[in-house]
Amino acid sequence: MNNNRHDMITTIIGSEKYQLLVKTRSRFALKLSALVLAIYYAFMMVVAFKPALLKTPIYDTSVISIGFPIAAVMFVLFWLLTGWYVHRSNTRYDQMGRDVIQEVLK
Repeated sequence: MNNNRHDMITTIIGSEKYQLLVKTRSRFALKLSALVLAIYYAFMMVVAFKPALLKTPIYDTSVISIGFPIAAVMFVLFWLLTGWYVHRSNTRYDQMGRDVIQEVLK
């Protein structure tokens, strides 16, 4: 039974559809990760090197600084990007995975 399982795993890994799935999913995840990290570290650089910029009030009589809405927008953006990945995973990558399994089980 272990040998049969090993053969199936080898067949899946060797499948062109599986290779395409891994390549496509990895590329998308890396792009999203790079985007999130770039935005986050850009914000951290501003916090570290130009903190006065984030202390600037939104308008003259405001008690809220510009840093708060920027951080809130970042939070919402990261949440939306996560939702985008989950949606894409559920609609594209899951179907690609099912196609791989169907190909192997033939």
